[in-house]
Amino acid sequence: MLIKFGVDDNSNPATWPALTLNWAAKTWQLSDDKTQAWKQVTSAKNGKFEYKDWGVLWLFDGIKNIVIVNNPPSRAMDYDTMRGTARLYDVEPSMKDTIVRWALDVGADSKFFAIAKSPLPLVRAAHIERLRWLMPAPYMSSNNDLLTDKLRKDDPKVTSTAGKYTNCGSLPGFVSKQVAASKGLKGTAFNNWMTKYSLNGTNRVRELGIAHGCWVEASSDKKPKPGDIYALLNNGASNKKTDGISHVGIFDSVQGTQWKTLDLGQHGGFDGDINLREYKVATTELYGESNQGGGFRVLAGWVDLEKYFTVG
Repeated sequence: MLIKFGVDDNSNPATWPALTLNWAAKTWQLSDDKTQAWKQVTSAKNGKFEYKDWGVLWLFDGIKNIVIVNNPPSRAMDYDTMRGTARLYDVEPSMKDTIVRWALDVGADSKFFAIAKSPLPLVRAAHIERLRWLMPAPYMSSNNDLLTDKLRKDDPKVTSTAGKYTNCGSLPGFVSKQVAASKGLKGTAFNNWMTKYSLNGTNRVRELGIAHGCWVEASSDKKPKPGDIYALLNNGASNKKTDGISHVGIFDSVQGTQWKTLDLGQHGGFDGDINLREYKVATTELYGESNQGGGFRVLAGWVDLEKYFTVG
């Protein structure tokens, strides 16, 4: 497992020092330190660590506890939480008690393992975090394959729509599979639940959301939460209850007047990406898909992820 630490003001995790955690031996080793930032913490390049049952990880330089990691992974292949904060502890006085950031750096093999073998708790934060580390997801990348079950442009359901199909609807379907796994469902039980309750598609997000009490119709006094599945009406449509839905995605957060969203169906229609979309609160309009003509579209509403956890 690779864990990175932001020990300076550099906001780019790609340059953070990286430590490899060996859970069998309970040791850490410095794997990468492009900016020499780790030297601000310690000159040691390896040491031991301990996971404490009250939910922290202690990193040691010899007998000195140099870093206390908050809300860390508790075992190998634990990807419930992908990032957080840590405190520099028994280090030089100028650095002592400095709060730093940490993030797991997950390779393709680990992601496949996590999706297949590490069900998430039924907690909103864990589900949105997993979606975040699968983005961006260029077409035919390992991230895209995980999100879409390796959907390809020459698939019959794609080619039969004469170029109008995008894979945006695969993202709610992926969420459904994660929720089913979180419920502990396997085999026939998993397949039966997915047949009844999968949100895979566009209009289906609203239809099943309404049918099972987890749909929130958009209004100026309501706002989704991270992990909620939003739905945009067709260009020019305005009836939130009945008009067709042309795009669905995942709400991440608000940034000023913009929404940060996680979406499939991007660029050429098959990429996954992170977007900033302008949102007009008064009219509940969100800026739409550039490959569908762009412009503002009426937001039909969203599926409340926590309520969806209770379905079935």
